[in-house]
Amino acid sequence: MNFLAHTLQRPENERPFLLIPIGYPVAGCEVPDLQRKPLEEVLVRY
Repeated sequence: MNFLAHTLQRPENERPFLLIPIGYPVAGCEVPDLQRKPLEEVLVRY
């Protein structure tokens, strides 16, 4: 994600670790039909 630090003009010592897209896709954009994994498959309870 070095491109993000450069794009946002952040100092070298800052590192982005999460990118959260917001908004709507552009008209005509192809968005994949992703399926979420069931909660039981990704959650570990102790």
